[in-house]
Amino acid sequence: FTIKRLNLMTAMYMVVLLGLGIDYAIHLLTSFMQERDDGNDFTTSIGNSLKKSGTGIFTGALTTAVAFFMLVIARSDAVRELGVVAGFGILSEFVAMIIMVPALLGFRNYRLTKKGKVESKLLEKLTPRFMIIPSLGTKIKNRPMLFIFLMLAAGILLATQAVKVKVEGNMMKMEAKGLESIELQDRMVKEFGMAPDGMSITMTDLDEMRPLGKRIKKLASVKAVDSLIPYYPSVKEQSVRAGLAEKFKSEIAPQKAENSVDTGLLIEEIYRLEDNLLEISDLAFMAGMDRMFHKLNILTGRNEEGKKVAETVIDRLIAAIKENPEAAAGLINFQKAFVPPFKEKLITMANTEEIAIDMIPPFILDSFRSKDGKDYLMNIVPTQNPWDEEYRKVFIGQLETITDKATGMVLASNQMMEIAGQDGIRAAIGALIAIFFLLVIDFRNIKLSVVTLFPLLLAFISLFGIMAITGIKFDFINVIAVPLLIGIGIDDVVHFNHRYLLEGKGNMDRVIEIGRAHV
Repeated sequence: FTIKRLNLMTAMYMVVLLGLGIDYAIHLLTSFMQERDDGNDFTTSIGNSLKKSGTGIFTGALTTAVAFFMLVIARSDAVRELGVVAGFGILSEFVAMIIMVPALLGFRNYRLTKKGKVESKLLEKLTPRFMIIPSLGTKIKNRPMLFIFLMLAAGILLATQAVKVKVEGNMMKMEAKGLESIELQDRMVKEFGMAPDGMSITMTDLDEMRPLGKRIKKLASVKAVDSLIPYYPSVKEQSVRAGLAEKFKSEIAPQKAENSVDTGLLIEEIYRLEDNLLEISDLAFMAGMDRMFHKLNILTGRNEEGKKVAETVIDRLIAAIKENPEAAAGLINFQKAFVPPFKEKLITMANTEEIAIDMIPPFILDSFRSKDGKDYLMNIVPTQNPWDEEYRKVFIGQLETITDKATGMVLASNQMMEIAGQDGIRAAIGALIAIFFLLVIDFRNIKLSVVTLFPLLLAFISLFGIMAITGIKFDFINVIAVPLLIGIGIDDVVHFNHRYLLEGKGNMDRVIEIGRAHV
């Protein structure tokens, strides 16, 4: 009814919401089981579980929702929508669990009473692995300073590495491993010195585009520049070329067919033709043009792996020229028949008529001119993979020395990563500030609020240190998780502190038991 859509971020974080929502039910159930195991009746157990866990759950849900809502300060629509969806999702889950869990427990109690069954020891049914939590909690209770020292030492050690965590600059590394499309991109760079993803410029004046294209083409990071310019020279260029065309016609007009043929040179040119066909075959394979690739392989006698396996027309032609003594005489006759019409074609092609833009074939013109005919497109092909961060900085930096009008997915992705990093930091700082104020309002104690935040900050420093040690980098996706982890992480500390305040000093054993719910 509000946003009316899912985007990449909101769809992905639906899984996170599932985990967070069930967490509230587990806390209520754990408290209820604890009360029932203490011998309290159903009504008292429900009341106490809501009293002891409900407030903590509410504060935890509120702090988590606030952390999500802080994402609305982001500049990216996708991230802002994530903040709204996740924030309201948390509050909706809290309301659903607070209403439904007691109701379902009441229905269960009704069924048990009707069947005459007695409530068993619920916590004792838990598997042994969950008993580790109370056991560990007891040890921490008995020797708190030792564990505080160990945690601080580990946190400080990891903090020394946290500054080394890096940001992933290549968005292609976020793709699934083994994708053929990604491998082919790298192969194009290796074999052809060019990448498929480049930059583009649109301009309204072709005369302004001409000098710009020449300057861009000279950049070391640029392989080629594609536009209408090669098909539509300027008036000055046409004038110069018209003079050259007239000179060409005057030189070719008296030419006649010679009475001899250089068979060695002819064979060399045939070999060059074969090499060109092999290169076109490689390009067809890279472009996924399977039919052309197959036909060219037949023409050059190659199999799918590029190995020569069959004799071809080219082979037979070369053999005929080499082995047949009469081949030269036949070629001379062919030359005499071929030269006159070919010369006529060349003279006709050397047309000095002024070129108009509408004379350009539509399949070319439509590729570089807008539908309304007002704008023209220039595509810039890079020499290397622009998704690689180091090269991208060079490529974009060199382009920016000439023009600020270049655009493309490479530049957009680069800006998205920068925005995501800035948004993540801003949202994290905003979430910490907002959560601290909520804790002060809830606990009415600044000291306790600071103590509640401290384990979270220590955990984050440790997380960044582990990321640096293991080589995990921040990227467009996980950097947005930072403010979310703040809300999720503070949730656990809030539950412990609330339960401790309700149970009172000296009852840490009972507080520790709720660790099962956190696990």
